[in-house]
Formats: sequence, C-alpha cells, structure tokens
Amino acid sequence: MHKQLKRFALVLLAGIIWSCGLLRAAGLAAASDGPALSPTDDPQDTTLRVLCIGNSYTLDATRYLERMAQQAGLGAAQYGICCVVHGGASLEYWSNHLTQNREIEEMYGMGGSLQPENKHWTLRELLREPWDVVVLQQCSKQSDNYSFYSPHADMLVNTIRQECPNPEVKLAWHMTWSHALTFSCKPYSRKGWKNIGEAVQQLLGGGGFDVLIPSGTAIQNARAFTDDYQELTRDGTHIAYGAGHYLLALTWFETLVAPAFGVSLMGVPPSAALCEANADKRPFFPVTEENWAKFQECVACAIASPFELAPFAIPYKSSQHLYRLRFTEEPLYDLSGRRLSRPLVKGMYICGKEKCFVR
Repeated sequence: MHKQLKRFALVLLAGIIWSCGLLRAAGLAAASDGPALSPTDDPQDTTLRVLCIGNSYTLDATRYLERMAQQAGLGAAQYGICCVVHGGASLEYWSNHLTQNREIEEMYGMGGSLQPENKHWTLRELLREPWDVVVLQQCSKQSDNYSFYSPHADMLVNTIRQECPNPEVKLAWHMTWSHALTFSCKPYSRKGWKNIGEAVQQLLGGGGFDVLIPSGTAIQNARAFTDDYQELTRDGTHIAYGAGHYLLALTWFETLVAPAFGVSLMGVPPSAALCEANADKRPFFPVTEENWAKFQECVACAIASPFELAPFAIPYKSSQHLYRLRFTEEPLYDLSGRRLSRPLVKGMYICGKEKCFVR
C-alpha cells in the first residue's frame, strides 16, 4: 500500500510541477512564458531567497521548512526563508505599514543563511533586498470575503514590483485554512474553505501573482481522515503540532523549493527530525509510517487541484459527527465526561455517542 501511495505521489507531482513548470491556479497560466521557479542545470549553484509577509499563520506554515530543506540535502547557504509578521495582520495592515513607513516589529529567519542584515527595517527597505519570491496572505478572519482584499493586495503587489531589485521576482499567494467549528468566528471548516477559495480565485483573476500555495486545501483534504473535533488545529485556528505543520511545510516546499532546486520530497518518508519535532507539545498529531504517504497525497492533490477537495475528502468525514446542536433531551457531558444540566456556553460536548458543537 505504501509503495502504491509513493508511486501515486511521485507521478502526480511530476505531472504537476515538472511537466507544467508552474502551478496553475484557477486555470490561470503564469504571467511569463516560462516556469515561475526554474531549476538550473546544477542545483548546487542555485539560491532561493523567500520573503513572507503575514501573521502567525505564516509562521505555522514555515515552521518545518528548514528541516525539509535539510532532508532534501540543501545547504544553508543556498536559501533563506524570512518571515515578517504581526499577530492577526491583514493585507490592509501591511499596506498601511508601507504608506506610514513604520518599522517592522517582528522578523524571523525560518531557515537558511541567506537572511537580511539584523537591523531595524521598514517594509519598503526590506523589499529592496534581492528576493526571488515574496509571499502574501490575508488574515484568517477576512480570508473568505474578497471585499477585504482590494485595493490593499494591488497596492502591495505594485510596491513589491517597483521596489525589489530582482526583475524576475515572483509573487506567491498563500491560501490559508479555515477555522475549526469550535472557534469563535468564521470561516468555519469545509464551507469556510470553499469561501476562502472563491475569494482567492477572484484575487488571482486580476493577475499579479505567479504562484499559489494551496495550504488550506491540503489541510482540508487531511481533515477527512484525521477525524478530530479541533480539525487539525491546536486552538481552533492555529495549526496542530506534528502532522499539521508537516502538511503546511510540504505544501510550501513542493510549490516553491522543489521547482527551484529540482528536488522533491514526494515519495520520501519524512526524517526523524520532522516526525519528532514538537512532540512534547499538545495537541500533537504524529506523522507515522502508517500515515505519511496519505499526508503527501493530500498535498499532491491540493497542488493539482487547489480549489477542489481530493476524492477521499468528499464527503468530509468530520461533518458526520461535528454538528451544531440547538436542543436535545439526551444527557450532555463535557469532554472530560462530567455530566451537564444544560450547555450554557458555546463549545464541544458529548451527546450520546456523538461529539456535538453547541453555538
């Protein structure tokens, strides 16, 4: 079974990236004639500098990228992943940050030694570094409504094109994931994922972006068999330790890093460093010998069809036992097994043999 899944992943990824040369989002080809991120004849001579502008979701997505690069045999001097973030920051936040010429408060090197100098930067100054890829995203609470995207995305795209000294810099869009039903606000679960996809399709339809990183679809695919009420999150919104971070990093790696260096991790079992990272934190969903190939299939399907769920994710399994409860005569229990007279607040409860979400 593992061999079949490996074969599937390798063949699918080869068809996605190497034959096409570029991930095509919503039927849109690349703005240029060639691939967005082309491997050179000698991967050892290739370098890749990536700037990510976003929030805590950006850190979730890139947390395991350095470990993946190490497993793929890349040297630290060949790449650099730099994240500029602010908690809950939206496209509007970053466009205002540019116009007001404020200093960046939080900047993280998430892997590789090709990092900007350690000093105080404004975002405009940082954009003048020779980036190969700049990644943008929307904050989760506004990700399902396109009215929050414009005109801020256009302003950021135009500024990046004007300021970056690399005339071939590529702009990537990070499509994020929806919240679990237990979270305090939408976008929720499968419906939220669909609405996020519709907003992103509208954004990409206006041009300006070269690459789509379909993290949200990879996560939604995996939710079909993880079968947990937190839906691969640790708090309803941020991604769960272990499998969640592995899924996100692999989506980024195969979309950005693999095409640039001509190296893929599809069909390759994750290293011990990947499987054991953050194992002491909770909630932790392990990547194991039994499920790593399935997680890779989730990523491969998301890259192939960013706005469609994988066949095995329809119907989404968790929707069978995760639902909104208004009234019931059956006894209710909290998740620790304590019986409740009635649910007083929103949350997850046990009703009979089912987990029930009360809103």
